[in-house]
Amino acid sequence: MKILPEDKFDFVKPFFENIRYNLLIDSILNKNTIGRIYVDDVNFPTFAMIWTYTDSIIIGGNITNGDDLSSTFEEELFPTFKTWKIPYLIVYHDAKNPGLKSEIINIFDEMTFSEMDRVYFEFDKPAYFPDIKNYDDIQVLKIDNDILNMKNINEIDDLNGWVRSFWKTEEDFFKYGSGYCIIKDKTFVSWCITVYSNDNERELGLYTVEKYRKKGYASFVAASVINDLIKRNLNPHWHCRVDNEPSLLLAKKIGFKNPHNYKTLKMIF
Repeated sequence: MKILPEDKFDFVKPFFENIRYNLLIDSILNKNTIGRIYVDDVNFPTFAMIWTYTDSIIIGGNITNGDDLSSTFEEELFPTFKTWKIPYLIVYHDAKNPGLKSEIINIFDEMTFSEMDRVYFEFDKPAYFPDIKNYDDIQVLKIDNDILNMKNINEIDDLNGWVRSFWKTEEDFFKYGSGYCIIKDKTFVSWCITVYSNDNERELGLYTVEKYRKKGYASFVAASVINDLIKRNLNPHWHCRVDNEPSLLLAKKIGFKNPHNYKTLKMIF
C-alpha cells in the first residue's frame, strides 16, 4: 500500500462518513493531530486505512488487494508494534458495511480477533457538575512547556509520551489542545489531555497511576480540563470501552450523557 500525502487527505474523507462520531477521524484528516494514511492508489483511492500512531487503525472504503494490505502490516506495521510493545490493535470499521469486517478477519486469518464494544457520550453542559474537592497534599497544574520539561518527577516520560503520541509538536498541543496534571509525592499521579481536535470539538484522554486510583484524582483532573474547554466555548468528547467501568462512571459523573455503543475489532498479534 502507498502512504497518502497530506495534500490529498480530502480524497478519502467520504470513506469514513459513517464513523465520524470518532473525532480522531476529522482530527487526523484535517491534519490537526498525528496520523498516517495508507491507500491502494494515491490519485484514485478506493480503500484507505488510517493509523493513529498508537494502538488503533481505522478502515474505510473497499479492500481491493488483501495481499497488499497484509504485506504492509508484515513489512511495516507489525515490526513497529513489536518495537513499541503494542500487544493488540483496535480496528475501527464501518458497521454498516458488514462485509468489510469479514474481509479484514479473512485477510489476517493467522491473527486472533474478538469484538470490542466501545461507547461515546454527548456532553450535557447543564448536567455538568465538576467534582472539585479540597486536597492539601496535591498540586493541580495546567500542562505547559515548563511542566513537560520538569526534572526529577516520576512519570514525566509517560506524560510526555502521551502528548507526543497524539500531537505533531508540543506547539500544536499548546495551540489546539490542553491538559491538566496532578503532582503528589514528586510524581505525576494523574493527567487528562485533549487527544483529538477539530473545529470546536475536543476528545479527552485520561490516565491515573495505578497506586493513586480511587482517590478522586481522575474526576478532579478531568473537571479541570473541561472547565478550561467550557471557558473557550469548546465541546468535550468522551470515548471508552464498554467494560471500562471506572471510565463509564466518571463520564456520567461529570456531565456526559446519552451513551452510544459501537463495535470495533481487537486484533491480537
